[in-house]
Amino acid sequence: MTNVSFEYVTGGCNEHPSPPKTTDAEFLLMDEIAFQVGQIAVYVNQIPNCHIIYPSDPEQKHRAEDSMIAWAWNEYLLSGDPNWLPRFPMAKAGFACMRAAEEYTKQKGIADIKGWLVSGASKRGWTTWMIGAATCPKCPKIIGIVPIVPIVPDLSKSMHR
Repeated sequence: MTNVSFEYVTGGCNEHPSPPKTTDAEFLLMDEIAFQVGQIAVYVNQIPNCHIIYPSDPEQKHRAEDSMIAWAWNEYLLSGDPNWLPRFPMAKAGFACMRAAEEYTKQKGIADIKGWLVSGASKRGWTTWMIGAATCPKCPKIIGIVPIVPIVPDLSKSMHR
């Protein structure tokens, strides 16, 4: 397949937002991949966008990364409401960045992207799985995923062994 692009989803919070430094290891890796294979690479920061203060948290802590995910899972387990789970908006953000790249590259005559290879590590690895599993009429086409995270098909069993 031609016109395949690569999206790498990574973290970082938004206390001091700034463009990535050209010396950042992940940025350099995406640049090298794009150069070596001749494809567009998109480097997405601040997934999840944090810090977040949950209204249900009596301490009103500024939660990031693992703490944010843990609090949301606790709320989900107590309520059964999947809207607590931050991986849904994390996946949505990944799709939004792909759509933006498709629109920009097409508008500028740079490329007509036909599919995506998506990757991320840790929490973004789980987000990569979610992006690969999602389908919708207007979603960018995902042709492959490279989640950098352990495979845990039964989370409850694996966490309580």
